[in-house]
Amino acid sequence: MTRTPLRSTIGIVILTGFAALTGCTGEPETEATPITTDISTAQPSQAQTPAPTPTEDLSGPDPANPDPLPEVTAPGTQISFGESATIQTAVGVLEIEEGWAYLTYTVSGIEEGDTSILDELDDSEQFDRVSYIRGTLEVVALAGAGRGNSIVGGTIIGLQDDGTSTAYPLTLETNPACEGDFLITQPTVGQVVETCHIALIESGRELIGAMYYGDGSVVAGGTSDNPYYSNPVVWYD
Repeated sequence: MTRTPLRSTIGIVILTGFAALTGCTGEPETEATPITTDISTAQPSQAQTPAPTPTEDLSGPDPANPDPLPEVTAPGTQISFGESATIQTAVGVLEIEEGWAYLTYTVSGIEEGDTSILDELDDSEQFDRVSYIRGTLEVVALAGAGRGNSIVGGTIIGLQDDGTSTAYPLTLETNPACEGDFLITQPTVGQVVETCHIALIESGRELIGAMYYGDGSVVAGGTSDNPYYSNPVVWYD
């Protein structure tokens, strides 16, 4: 299967568009020897009730965040391969007040991919080429749910010469030649990963760039309030 999350036309001209059972030991039970204590002199053992271990409060900003936080890249910005865009994004499907991340995306370039990927698709006749969009993703700052067991990033996709986005394969398998999909699991501030997105190019189209569109939850034909969905950040060669 494939997915095409964004189909709005972008004039080139650019866009209008995650008990142990304590079992028997096998040893016979032994009768306990009674112990008598003079309660008038016995003192409570301080070792019997250890103080609770304080847990880290993950509801606020990470202490490692930069101060001040960086400026974000405006929707609709056009930049060259090798340049970076910094985005503040909500974590998963949460509201931004519940958890957010500042991420810096860098698309370094696009290269031809392995077309044998198309053989595994039900709708392979729609596509004639595969490309790998390569780059890095850096975690600049985190807060709230972004500091927990979360996944951040994603929503990088290819831009075709008619202004539409590329599709990508929906599979649970990873491709060693191009993996990561601009996602980071269990992010930490300062983390940087090299990553890659697989783009499926429609027959008769050319891949001319890559874009960040902000909302990966929208199915084809849907809409989003995310400002980057209708005005992506676009990278060109």
